[in-house]
Amino acid sequence: ISDISRAELGLTRWLLSVLAYYDRRRATEPQEQKVLMLERKIAQRERDLDKMIMEKRQQVAARADQLQIDMALFPVETPWLHFPWEAEFRPRSACEDDLRQAMGLRELQPLRELLSRASAQGLSKANSRVFFEALELCELLEAEEAAWDHNAQPHAPFDATTSSLSAAMNAVNAPETSAPDAHSDTDGVAATSCATISTDTAAHPAAVAAEDTNGAPPPLRRESTDEAMERLGDALQVFLEPVATAVSCHVPKQRPFAQVLAAQCEQWSRFVRPGNDAQSVSRILAMVSHAVGVTDIETEQCREQEQEKEQEAEQEQEIEMERYVDVAYQRDGEEPKRWAFKSLCERGEAGQLSPLADGTFYPASQFRLPSRSALPFPPYLHISRNHFNLDWLGERRLKNAVMVLEWTPSAAAVAAAPAETSSLTEEQRQRLHKALVLLDVTSAGGFARSELREALRCAEDLTPTDGELDALLAENGGGGGGDGDGGGDGRLSFAQMAHVFTCGRFRQIDAGRYFVLLSLAEAETLRCILHMRQGKALAGDSDLAFALRCIPANNAIFDASAS
Repeated sequence: ISDISRAELGLTRWLLSVLAYYDRRRATEPQEQKVLMLERKIAQRERDLDKMIMEKRQQVAARADQLQIDMALFPVETPWLHFPWEAEFRPRSACEDDLRQAMGLRELQPLRELLSRASAQGLSKANSRVFFEALELCELLEAEEAAWDHNAQPHAPFDATTSSLSAAMNAVNAPETSAPDAHSDTDGVAATSCATISTDTAAHPAAVAAEDTNGAPPPLRRESTDEAMERLGDALQVFLEPVATAVSCHVPKQRPFAQVLAAQCEQWSRFVRPGNDAQSVSRILAMVSHAVGVTDIETEQCREQEQEKEQEAEQEQEIEMERYVDVAYQRDGEEPKRWAFKSLCERGEAGQLSPLADGTFYPASQFRLPSRSALPFPPYLHISRNHFNLDWLGERRLKNAVMVLEWTPSAAAVAAAPAETSSLTEEQRQRLHKALVLLDVTSAGGFARSELREALRCAEDLTPTDGELDALLAENGGGGGGDGDGGGDGRLSFAQMAHVFTCGRFRQIDAGRYFVLLSLAEAETLRCILHMRQGKALAGDSDLAFALRCIPANNAIFDASAS
């Protein structure tokens, strides 16, 4: 370095600086590209936002124009500048409140004045529902007022009607040689007059009767309002049925239904016109009189009422019995008992597992109800005392068997247990022989390959593979392979099948694995512990492992430890 000049030293330093700058520039170039891409995305995002804001503003402007609201109240940059817009919208709100009050009072003149004032404030049917309802009510009240004024005017005199009716009758009686035009004119008048006569005679049955007897049309007369109201009230009495509160001193005599109808027809005979009406009444009475069972309608009703009362009494009795049954079951002492989770991997002084030694779990073969005997369950099945405690007294409601704990205190100690051959009594052998006869659906006296598969599925709840079936047939001298029936006869006899069922070959049992029926609270607690201990040992340095199975879900595993 001492041999170079100052200019060479400066040039070297400049060269080193340029190279360092170039290296740093190359190192930051990918980041610069990312920055450029982000800037472009931000710019595109801003353009999209501006476009969306413009579309929203156009929608708001269209809605405001529809509601007749000035958009100047909402500046683009500062839309909340005139908040709360009291000076612009308070008069409209006050007008709507006044309109609601006037609509409740249903007064026409104040409603008209308020509608005029509301229109001056800018309210219309398009922007105010209250204005629309008030306008409709105003038109309705105006129509009612017009109808009232029209009804208050005096009616035309009766003489005019009589004269027009006389003219119509003269036109009807005119000779046939009249002119065609005159004949066509009188047809309309005659039709109108006949309609008037028909209407009036329908209203007056007595007039019809007089016409039938005398042969001449009755004189027309105008019925007064009082008479019409009296006749209308008399007609309405037909639909009113009196309620008798008097109590008879003797048993009432039952009347046939036909007699009841005949009495009512006689009571209201003044409303039955001669002719078609009278024939209809006679036909109905004859039909009711000859109908089968009609006279016993009241008796049938009484029977139905008695049956309903008996059914109600039976329902009340069933309810009382259910209440008695509920009271008969005891619930005391069913509070859950706590037990330590770490006891699942601990053993007592005699080497027995702690949950089994302290009685937290007990063998399922000891489970029994009061006054009943236990069942011979296998030794690896246990029941928690929180599910059912053997110390409970009296009748108890059994809990549903839902959750089962598959428990291995030490995963390393689990090993396949040797198959155990079951010894059967003579009675059990006979029962097994009967079961085999039932499974032999072809009555061939033996079990071929397909029948063997079905028998194992029914008895052991398993579906063996083809290799297992071939091995089983070969071991018992039944041959194997082929089309399914093997060589020789390809069948297993009843004795061989009984040996297959009792040898325990298809019932694989692991030593060190237990199954415990739990209560729902215990299963929930174990699942919570399992989730909280994820990635950690369940209980210290032990290799405890367990799984929670659900019986109603075909023994599906809900949760299980890692091992």
